[in-house]
Amino acid sequence: MKNLLLFTIVFIPLLLTANPGTEKKLEHLKEEFDPSYVERFQHIDDIIAHTDSIYSVENRHTLAYSEEIVKVLRKRFYHGYSHYSFADNWIAAAAGYLFWDHLSALVIPSDILKHPNAACSQQAIVFMACLKKVGVPYRSVLFSGHYALEAKIGDKWFFFDSNIEPELSGNRTSIDNLLKTNKVFDVYKSKRQPEEIRAFINNIQYGKINAAPAPNAAFFHKGTYALSLLTIGLIGTFAIVIFIKRLKSNVLINKLTKRP
Repeated sequence: MKNLLLFTIVFIPLLLTANPGTEKKLEHLKEEFDPSYVERFQHIDDIIAHTDSIYSVENRHTLAYSEEIVKVLRKRFYHGYSHYSFADNWIAAAAGYLFWDHLSALVIPSDILKHPNAACSQQAIVFMACLKKVGVPYRSVLFSGHYALEAKIGDKWFFFDSNIEPELSGNRTSIDNLLKTNKVFDVYKSKRQPEEIRAFINNIQYGKINAAPAPNAAFFHKGTYALSLLTIGLIGTFAIVIFIKRLKSNVLINKLTKRP
């Protein structure tokens, strides 16, 4: 009993303030990251409302509309995985800390938007959520060690990469066309060395159209979040019950041993 009470009082507060994620704090200095965008865009609806205010609802299926979304994301995030802390979801955080850090890496768009940093896959997940919201078809583009997406505008696919931020203004096309015309090196040249570009464009794969990104991870995070709340509630309740019983016991002992 004493050990459990000690765990509840001492160890749980430490868990709730710990963060297992390791972030590159200065990575954003090389990017378009704007800290003001973190406060301004905290939900998918914030991004959509902003883009609607510029291009209107009627133009949601235009290339300019999707390009405005990617402009927001380039300034909204700097590169670096965001993870669950023990305060957010202690089971997922512990799994990431003890077994594999990807187990605590965020895949739910609303959770990703709570952080200023996001990896390539996480930025793509937020972008996909925006496109899904406005009814634009999308698919993931998986490189070797990198993740981006394509949006289908009209009958054509257009490539977007808010993470590495290649120079695609005026040259927006599909990744397939970039490869066929050998322009992929031109758009990425200011961001990556030629040998790095060759490495990550090797063995490109496409995801299914409108497929939910990382469904297994999302299921794991939702389940562990519910369990985290339940276990913390049970442990806290049990600790309070033990404390009250001990208090009552001490009061009773004091009464019995009290001399007249």
